[in-house]
Amino acid sequence: MPGTGPYNVAQVRAVDLATGRMSVLDTGRVSSPVYAGPHLVWGKIDSAGHYLLRVADAADLTPVATPGPLRSPGPLLYLAGSPEYLAWSSGDLNTLTVWPVGTNRLLHFTQSDSGHPFQFLQLAGHFVLWYTGTASSVLDLRTGDAFDVAGAVAASADTIAVEEQLGQPPKGTFASVRVSTLAVAAMPGIRGCAKNGATSPS
Repeated sequence: MPGTGPYNVAQVRAVDLATGRMSVLDTGRVSSPVYAGPHLVWGKIDSAGHYLLRVADAADLTPVATPGPLRSPGPLLYLAGSPEYLAWSSGDLNTLTVWPVGTNRLLHFTQSDSGHPFQFLQLAGHFVLWYTGTASSVLDLRTGDAFDVAGAVAASADTIAVEEQLGQPPKGTFASVRVSTLAVAAMPGIRGCAKNGATSPS
């Protein structure tokens, strides 16, 4: 919605589906919220133009102190959360920062190939999934290696789903696709196939 200044503003709202009661958690230049462990987290740009991460208790929606590793996130573009991790990409889309929830450390990944921007992030276990604009990629947070996937991907806390087109359909017809699911717990670590050049210096 229009703000009083040069930027549009938005609200972070929570709705109790049982009662219909709606709460406004924040207003301003805010991002969509994500769940990360026991937290609800969203990005915000304050009146001085600084990027912030705001945190609330996911159970009762009360504000909580921002954990130390999240207090200076730098420019935020895409945000994703899961029971184990919070991840965000930087302003140039070539840097990915990941917070293992509840720890005092951050993992940093950089792109040596600008054709794989960190955008439309998803998390499944210790894997980050994202759409590059032409294909999808999967990064193993434990090894820092990654690979490309020809089809679209979707993530839940413990499963990765992959959609693959089967052949080239005749003109004017719909394509046939196959959807496969992979349990994160059964997947081996990704090693030695970092096609998109993702690396982790820490």
